[in-house]
Amino acid sequence: MDKKYEELYFDFVVIGGGIAGICTALSAARNGVKTALIHDRPVLGGNSSSEVKVICTGAATYCPWSRETGIIEEIMLKNRAINHSTTANSQYDLLLYETVTAEPNLTLFLNTAVRTVECENIEDGKEGYTTRIISVGGYQLGTEKEFIFYGKQFADCTGDATVGFLAGAEFRYGREARSEFGEYLAPIEADDKTMGNNVYMIIRDTGKPVPYIMPSWGKLYTKEEEIGILRKLSKPENGESRPGHWWLEIGYPYHTIYEGREIYDELLKHIVGIWNYLKNYSEDKKAFENYALEWVGSVIGKRESRRLVGDVLFNEHHCHKDQQWPDRVCYSGYYIDLHVMGGILNREEPPEISLIDENYRYHAWIVPTTYPLRAFYSRNIENLWMAGRDISVTHVALGTSRLQSTIGNQGQAVGTAAAYAILNNLTPRQTSNPNDKHIKWIQQKLLEDDMNIPGVINEDEDDLARKAIATASSESKLNFGEEDCEHFEPLNYPLAQVFPVTHNHIDKVSVFLKNELSKEVEVEAELQEMERIWDNYPGKTVAKITFKVPANYKGWFDIVLNATTTPNKPHRISLSKTQGLYWARATKQPIGTYSQFYYECEGGCKPENKGMKSLQPDAVLIPPYKKWVQNKWFSLSLKVEPVPLPYGAANVNNGLAWPIDMPNLWVSDEKLSLPQYVELDLRGIKEINEVHVTFDTNLNVELPDMPALWRFPSCIKHWRLYANTDRGWELVYEEKDNYQRKRKIRFNTIKASHIRVEAVELNNMPVDAYISFLPKKVIPSFLSSNEGARIFEIRVYNR
Repeated sequence: MDKKYEELYFDFVVIGGGIAGICTALSAARNGVKTALIHDRPVLGGNSSSEVKVICTGAATYCPWSRETGIIEEIMLKNRAINHSTTANSQYDLLLYETVTAEPNLTLFLNTAVRTVECENIEDGKEGYTTRIISVGGYQLGTEKEFIFYGKQFADCTGDATVGFLAGAEFRYGREARSEFGEYLAPIEADDKTMGNNVYMIIRDTGKPVPYIMPSWGKLYTKEEEIGILRKLSKPENGESRPGHWWLEIGYPYHTIYEGREIYDELLKHIVGIWNYLKNYSEDKKAFENYALEWVGSVIGKRESRRLVGDVLFNEHHCHKDQQWPDRVCYSGYYIDLHVMGGILNREEPPEISLIDENYRYHAWIVPTTYPLRAFYSRNIENLWMAGRDISVTHVALGTSRLQSTIGNQGQAVGTAAAYAILNNLTPRQTSNPNDKHIKWIQQKLLEDDMNIPGVINEDEDDLARKAIATASSESKLNFGEEDCEHFEPLNYPLAQVFPVTHNHIDKVSVFLKNELSKEVEVEAELQEMERIWDNYPGKTVAKITFKVPANYKGWFDIVLNATTTPNKPHRISLSKTQGLYWARATKQPIGTYSQFYYECEGGCKPENKGMKSLQPDAVLIPPYKKWVQNKWFSLSLKVEPVPLPYGAANVNNGLAWPIDMPNLWVSDEKLSLPQYVELDLRGIKEINEVHVTFDTNLNVELPDMPALWRFPSCIKHWRLYANTDRGWELVYEEKDNYQRKRKIRFNTIKASHIRVEAVELNNMPVDAYISFLPKKVIPSFLSSNEGARIFEIRVYNR
C-alpha cells in the first residue's frame, strides 16, 4: 500500500457493534444515510453475542405487556424462530451479521478498534458546543489495515464511552452523591465505585461420568456459604445449562476499564472454584457426575463504566414518575437493578439487595418510563450521539436503562434522529429541541417503524387508514377463562385485577373466593379508573362497597357495584386485606390484564436487615411509600357485567399498536374458525401502494423464556391482503409463513375504495410438544392468545 491508512467517508459513523450500535446503524441506514458500523470484535452483538451470552430482556421482565418492539423485536423474533438453541450461539451471531450486511446503506468493519479521534475546536461556542469530531481512527486486527473514518455525525455505542472520552466529552464514572439529585438509592458521598464485570460459564451432560480437577490457581470452595448469601447455584438439567451465573461479577475495588484484564483473571479463579464446588463438594455432586465444564466466556461482560453527559441527565426520580418528556423517544421498565459493590468479593451481602429486603425491592420496581432524546447526545461535542450503557444517566438510573432490549430501542431512536439531523443539516441539539417541529417527525417515524413511545399516538398525515372506517368479520369479548383452583392468592395484602372497560356502567363483578375460616369475613371492594394499565398509584374511585363472605365459603361471589364508568379506560377492581380469605387465579390472562397487590412501606429497610452494609443510611434512603405492585404473570378470576368488548375492529386504526391503556388490538371471535378478516373503508377511491400490518407476538413474555424454534401462536402465519378496485376484490399480497410482528408491504400503485386483511392460519405450535418446555409463568397469557386472529394496527400509504 502506498499510504499507511485508508480514508473513508460516511454520513454517519457508529462505533460499537453491540445491540445498541446495531440498532443505531440499521435505523440510520434504513432512513437514508450512508452509515459505517465499526466493532472491535470478530462477531456482532456485544454483551448479547456468543462471546458473552447476556440474554436480551428488558421492560417485560417485570412490567406486564411491555416488551420492546421495533428493530430489536424483528431480530429476536427471527432468532427464536430459526435458532435451535435458546442461548447465544454462532447461529445468533450469523443472524446479526446477515441483518447488518443486508442493508445497502450500511458498511460493516469488524475486528476494528477505534483508538484515535480527530477534533476541531468551535471558536464561537455556537449552541454551547466546544468541540466537533472530524474523524475517528481504527486499526483492524488480522489485516494490518488502518482506517480514518470521516463523518458528519458520530454515535458512541462502545459502552465504555471510548469515543466521547477521546474527544473530550463531559462524562461521569461511579456514583453521584445523594444531594446532587436527591436520589434515594444514591450514597451520601459520591465515589468511583461501579457495578461489576461478568463472565459466564456453561456445563454439559456428557452421558457418562467425567472427573474434574481444579487448576492450582482456582479459588477453593468447600461449603456453599463460602460463596456468599443468596447466590443461586446451577442445577443439573438434561443437556446444556443456560449461561450462569449473573452474580459472578467483580467491579469495585477495580476500575472496570483500566483493570479489566485483572478483573477477568480474578473471575476465572472463582468460575473454576464454583464448578469445582458443584462437582466435588456440593450436596448435588452426584447429580453433576456426568457433567463437564463446556464453555467459559473469553470476553468480559460489563455492566457499568463511563457515562457521557447530555442536555438531560436522567436520574432516579425520572424512573419513578414518567415525565412524559416532549422529546420522548423510548422507555425502560426493568427495575432499578443495582448490584452490591464488590460482587463476588462481597460475600457478606446478597448480590442484589432487592433479593433480601422487600421495602427496597418494591421501591426499586418501576413502571414504564420514557426517556428524552436530549439524554442521547453529548452536551459539549457538537456532532456526537450515544446509545447503550454510556448514555446520560446517573449511576442509579443506569440500573434500569442498561438492559439489552432497552438499549436496542435507544439505538433505533438515535439512528432515526441522526439520519434526520444529517439529511436536514441539523445538530443533535437542534434536532431534539422540544419546542421545534423536528422532534414530532422523529417520534412519528419511530411509531411507524414499530417503536413504542408511551404517550405518543399515530398522527401521520400520510396514513390513509387513520380516517378509514374499520369493520370485521367478528370480534372477541373479554374472557378470563375459568377459575384456577390450584392457585389461590391470599389476601395478606389488598389484591386487585386490572381490566379494560368499554361500557359506561358496570352492574356487577364476580370473583372466585375461598374463606378458610369458620366465621364470615368482611371485605371492602373498590373500583378505580386508571390512565395506563401500569399505574401503580391509586386511581379515581368509581365505586366502593363492603360485603361479607360466609364461613368456609368456596365459589363465585357476586359483587354488585351499579357503577357509572368511563368507556375505553382501564380499571382496577380491588379487595381489601382479609386474613383467611383467598382469591383464585384465572386460567387465562387476556392481553392488557394482570393482577396487582398493594404494598406499604413506612420508610427504611426491614428491621431484620438493618445490619446490612448496603442498607445503611449512608448507602440508601428508602422513603415511605404506598403503591400497587405488579403480579404480571397472571390475572385473578373475574367476570364483569356487562361483558367488556375491548377487541373491536376500530382498534386497528385508533393510533396505538401496544396495550398501553386499552388492549388496542382486534381479536376475532375465538369460537369461530379462520379465515377471519378486518376491513378498512377508505372513504372514497384512493391511490395506494403500501400497507403496514402489525400482528400480536404476546408482549407480556420475554423471548429468552420461549423454547427454541418458537413462533408465537398469537401471530398470524398465513394472511392475505385484498383491495376493492374497479374490478372488484383483488388479491394484492399473500404471505404463508410469517412470524414477525410488523410487516410492511409495497406494491405497484392501485386505486381502491377498501382494503381487507384476511387471517387464514395462526402459528399453531403443537401444544403437546411445547407445553412442557414453556415456563409455568407464561401459561396464562399463552392460553389466552392461541385462538382468534389478532391485529394491532393497519396503515395505508401512497408513496
